[in-house]
This record gives sequence, C-alpha cells and structure tokens, in this order.
Amino acid sequence: AVVAGGGRECGSLIEKLDAAAGAIAKRTEALGPSFVRVDDPAQIMLGNAIEGASLKVRNGSTDITLLNKRVGNVGMTSIAEALIGNATVTRLDISGCDLGAQGIKALMPWLATSQVLNTLWLASNPMVGDLGCTHLAAGLQSNTVLAKLDLTSCRVGAKGCAAVVKAVQANPSLRELRLALNHFGDEGATSVANALKDMRNLQELDLSGSMIREKGNSKLSQEFKLHMGLISGNFWR
Repeated sequence: AVVAGGGRECGSLIEKLDAAAGAIAKRTEALGPSFVRVDDPAQIMLGNAIEGASLKVRNGSTDITLLNKRVGNVGMTSIAEALIGNATVTRLDISGCDLGAQGIKALMPWLATSQVLNTLWLASNPMVGDLGCTHLAAGLQSNTVLAKLDLTSCRVGAKGCAAVVKAVQANPSLRELRLALNHFGDEGATSVANALKDMRNLQELDLSGSMIREKGNSKLSQEFKLHMGLISGNFWR
C-alpha cells in the first residue's frame, strides 16, 4: 500500500514505483509484501528487495537513489517503465545496481524525452560496458538538460567512450563528466580531447585510472589549456 501525499504527479510516480518494487521483490524472492514506507514528507522508502532506496520530493522535483541496491536488469526495466512520462525526477542514482546493457537500454526512452533530469549516476556497474554505453548514447543525443553524468568503473572501452562523448559534446547543460576507472586508454582519451572544444560549459572531467598513457595525456593536456571553463581535470593513468 502507498501512504503518501505530495500532489497528483508524485502520487502517480509513487504508485508506479510501488509496483516496480513488487516486481523486484518477486525477482529476488524477497520475503513479505512489497511496500512503500513514508518516514517523513521528504523521504519515501521503496520495498523489501531494495529497502533503503529513497525517493525525495522537494519543491516539485524528485530525487531517486538506488545506490548499491542490486536491482539488476529486470528490476531496472520495471523502474524504467514507472518513469515513462514522469516530469519531476531531476536526479537518478543507480550506481552499484548490477546493471548491464539491457538495463541501460530499458531506461533510454525516458532519458531521451526527459526535460528535467540533470544528474545521472551510473557508477560501479561493470556489466554496462561498451554496448551499454552505445545504448546510453542513443538516449543522450536528444537530451540537452543533463548536467552531471557518472560512468566510473563501468568497463567502458574506447568504443563506448567515443559514443558517450559524441552524444554529450553538443549538450550545453553538461557541467560534470566522470569516466574514471575504465579501460578506454589513449584511444578513448583522444575522443574526449577532440570533443572538448565543443563542450564549452564543462567544468569537471575525471578520466583517472582509465589506462591513459603519455600520448593520451598529452592530447588532453593541450585541450585542457584551451578550455577556459574547465575547473578540474584528472587524466593521468
């Protein structure tokens, strides 16, 4: 049962997420009924299988955190279906959720049409890989409002890196891009460097621990010097 207020839009989303929690509970064979528990007006807790996940509603915007809840591709598909048509979710953290390419693909119809999502955390989902990044890029191409994207430790190779940066380089809203702890090396670093000239509003870039050597670092350093907006850039190794 759903026990919450917050307007028609919020109520509808809560009901959909409650149903998604039920689907996840069945997948993981969790004991007991799925539920949505309200601890206070700003925090709504989702179901047994993803207990501790939160949905925060403030000033008409919604923040969903599923950090390390291991919802998997099936669970993500249910959540993605719940998000279709939603116009309030501004931040989605699905880091460490055991997502692969299919989970990312399921999310793309909503990502491609969202006019309010400004933060997407996908870190620590090593099964995403290049294929997942290709699906992600398809959604990002038509999204011009995303400001922060985190793909740290997602086994992003040179192909995936190139797809993502090509998709976001024309996004005027992007301020922060994290691609650390991947393995795209100098080839991926070159793709990022070539895109930097068009990413004039980017302020933070993290590519550390992604097997970048002297060649890639040199190319990035050159572009960094020419990029007046970058406040922080971490490239080496």
